[in-house]
Amino acid sequence: MTSMNGVATPLKIAFAEARADGRDLSGVLPVLVRSPLFVVANDNGARLELYITKSPVPDRMCVTISESREAMAQVPAHLVHPVTIDRLLAGIIGVWDIVIVYPDGGDVLQAEYVPDLRAMVDKTS
Repeated sequence: MTSMNGVATPLKIAFAEARADGRDLSGVLPVLVRSPLFVVANDNGARLELYITKSPVPDRMCVTISESREAMAQVPAHLVHPVTIDRLLAGIIGVWDIVIVYPDGGDVLQAEYVPDLRAMVDKTS
């Protein structure tokens, strides 16, 4: 399990451990809050317009993020922006999953976890 220059990232490890232990993804949230993030979006300065696409989860939509710009090499560079977790959450206005992409795969944080993520970020703000 490697990513970004052959190194397993904390976020990728957290998802793998949750899956291996059969746990829910709540343990991933603190790691996500501390991770560097890039998002696929239009950034007009004042507002982040997230690109919403079909989620890997049937009948759902998602926003796509990554811990590295390199993991999104196939996305036009002008659409990949560094983002803070609070700015990302401010842009999530629907019931959307969050897809995290790595150079060698990805993970899905289902929309059901977004309220808990918001609460966690609110506590640290």
